[in-house]
Amino acid sequence: MFTLRTAAAAAASTLALLGAGAAAAPGASAAPNQYTMDNVQLTLYGGQDGDNITSDNDNPRGIAWPKSNAHPSSIHTLAGGNGTWENPTTLAVANPRKGGPFQPGTRFYIPAVHRYFIAEDTCAECLHDLHRSTPVQHVDMWAGKNATQRSMNAYPANGRHRIIVNPSKGMQVTSGPLLTH
Repeated sequence: MFTLRTAAAAAASTLALLGAGAAAAPGASAAPNQYTMDNVQLTLYGGQDGDNITSDNDNPRGIAWPKSNAHPSSIHTLAGGNGTWENPTTLAVANPRKGGPFQPGTRFYIPAVHRYFIAEDTCAECLHDLHRSTPVQHVDMWAGKNATQRSMNAYPANGRHRIIVNPSKGMQVTSGPLLTH
């Protein structure tokens, strides 16, 4: 039976869903499990500042979850990508085995840089920020193997921004590397 109470509940549910995922660009429809997160700390990493550089993995593009049978949702075997839906850029996130909220292969769209990303790497600073007394969600965007610390620190998108988790295809994209030096 349709009552005022059920109408109010339906309206509230619809508004909650729209508020959680209504970030698609014109021409793009929201994915069923798409949602937005505001005030997410964006930083960049590249070259020699990756968390996965160890004595047995000295490749500066080495990632925590390379494409393999163990990580079938990853796309790359090394950090990379051009920011398109088909070839999203590697994103480092807090390790889900240590409390991070994103699983390997989770896709993102970051409106501040008009690019798609995919969780394929871990970020120690992201995990630290998540476990502070006032938690901060933090993701680290792959800037390229030749990106310098100076250019990464000066990048205009460093700071707090909105991200879209599990985005739809069809968002506005500026493809290519975030930094070339």
